[in-house]
Amino acid sequence: MEEMGLPERLFESGFEPTGRKRVHSYFTLRWVELIKPAIDPDYIDMLSQSQFKSLMKMGDHTFSVMFVHYLLSRQLVTKKKYELWWLFSGKPVRYGIDEFAIVTGLNCEEPDVTICKIAKKSKAIKGRKKKVNVGKERGPMWVELFGESVDPTVSWILDRRESFIMSVESAKARTASQYAQSTTAIQGFVHAIVLVAACSCPEIVKYEAAEDSSSADEESIEHVVKFVVDSRLMVNVVSAKAVDQRGQASVRSTLSDSISGSISKSVFDDEQDDPQVLHMLALINEDFPFEHNSWCGGVKACEAVETKVIDSNDGYAEVEVSTEIYTAHAPCLSKVVNPSTMCTAVADDRLGKHFGKLKDNGDRVECVDVSAQLKNLADAYEDRTAEMLRGVSASFEFVAHVIDKISKVETIFENDCGKTFY
Repeated sequence: MEEMGLPERLFESGFEPTGRKRVHSYFTLRWVELIKPAIDPDYIDMLSQSQFKSLMKMGDHTFSVMFVHYLLSRQLVTKKKYELWWLFSGKPVRYGIDEFAIVTGLNCEEPDVTICKIAKKSKAIKGRKKKVNVGKERGPMWVELFGESVDPTVSWILDRRESFIMSVESAKARTASQYAQSTTAIQGFVHAIVLVAACSCPEIVKYEAAEDSSSADEESIEHVVKFVVDSRLMVNVVSAKAVDQRGQASVRSTLSDSISGSISKSVFDDEQDDPQVLHMLALINEDFPFEHNSWCGGVKACEAVETKVIDSNDGYAEVEVSTEIYTAHAPCLSKVVNPSTMCTAVADDRLGKHFGKLKDNGDRVECVDVSAQLKNLADAYEDRTAEMLRGVSASFEFVAHVIDKISKVETIFENDCGKTFY
């Protein structure tokens, strides 16, 4: 329905990627629960009363890598730099900084750096000079925490919006051909996308409205968010797909009371205007009855993943994926890549390039899914490590229990016999 002036779909309706597609994530929710025993109870109480209280409850959540991919492959293409829009049950859903703040509980306003300022000494200590590290290479921990930032400031470190920005930028940077592959790397705290989807359509997590409410729409968003965050959240992808495809579910397009986003207007000066998004917001404000057929545009996933090998004069092969060409260092001239084979490789997120490894399989060249293999190995190692830590923790608890029992027996023995236990 082009005459409606709505944003186009990334993938054409009915031709989205199918199968066990998933996203790579750079966080692990289970560590929240694993580190709690090492934190002093007073600090646990302090965190439970702070803006991090919602995050402290997410250790029992299960992050669905397949559900996030399902949502992102139903994106709407917009000019907005700091917003993602996707379709669910035929209705548009916004993932903006306001939604991120609501589901995580984090204060995403402009950070107040005055509380962390340290008074500078008026004079340098006599005989000491300020050490200047010129040309010193940053270690891996520095790169992991601060990326390419040369001099991260207090405000940069306190900025809880950074994780949100990373996830939006990496999701919008991915092309249709990348989403059509079996795995796609998305940075940032991507679990917030699952939370926003569940709060926008509580039917995903089988939320039941209160008896005095005719639908989840009449429930306060605070009540819905509390239910989602406090639960042992785990999305059944098959059930969620069924809810989406029926097109009858009640969906909140925006979680914020301000339909234009109150936080985003104050913190993102370089946000781009998009007339199609403004028109869509106006329709949302008018409770327009969006349906699956309200949206048009997009490519077919089967066309986005077509691959072939082109002869090269230098003894190497160029693999063409959709409209982008990547050079793979493999002497495989005059071979043919199976069109159904997807070349999933380790991605360089900063350059937006893929480096794949080709495997000669007799009469054809197949693409080896390097990133998926590495991910499987990492997951297996993480599971074994987590299980080992649980075992160690259980052992410590058992030892403490035994010591406590011995202490009680010792006390009883000394009281009854008037002698020491040993």
